[in-house]
Amino acid sequence: MRLPLSPVVQSSSSSSLFVYGTLMAPEIIQALLGRRPKTWQHAKLHGYIRYPVKQQVYPGLLKQLAYNDDDATSAAATTTLGVLYQDITESEMKILDWYEDEAYTRIDVDVRVQFCNTDTSTATDDDDIKGPISDDCSTTTIASQTYLWTNPTSELDLSRGEWSYRHFLDNDFDHYYHTIVQPCVEELHRQR
Repeated sequence: MRLPLSPVVQSSSSSSLFVYGTLMAPEIIQALLGRRPKTWQHAKLHGYIRYPVKQQVYPGLLKQLAYNDDDATSAAATTTLGVLYQDITESEMKILDWYEDEAYTRIDVDVRVQFCNTDTSTATDDDDIKGPISDDCSTTTIASQTYLWTNPTSELDLSRGEWSYRHFLDNDFDHYYHTIVQPCVEELHRQR
């Protein structure tokens, strides 16, 4: 159940937000915020993995306790792919907090972003951002925030493995947009 959106004092401060699920879809972030923030498509969060929420089409993110950044196998198995939105205002963060609801808590994380000499801004799928960094790419780490699943782990379907953004886009996006996102946008307009 979504609580009423809390009032926000206008602030000039902005933040970055790593997203790994439905908020990766440009249409969804546009609908909620009324704009598309600056986006880094090749973002990776090490030490966390996203799992499908049971009987839902969206994921929850869990911290992996056995993560070891120095072990390539461990790092690959516990890397969540996503996008990094930059220049998110405080009032926009409040909207996203409301949208994510009490099942998630926003936490501080370090996200690795890939910069390439070739155009990678159109990557929209896990397969587009999974591969190793090519010779004409470099990475940097950016302090950011993300939404961690804080409901009981039993609500996640750990047996299905990692949640798939491609599957969401191909099979669930339209229904999700019309039944979840549009009612949220309408509620946001009523609350303003």
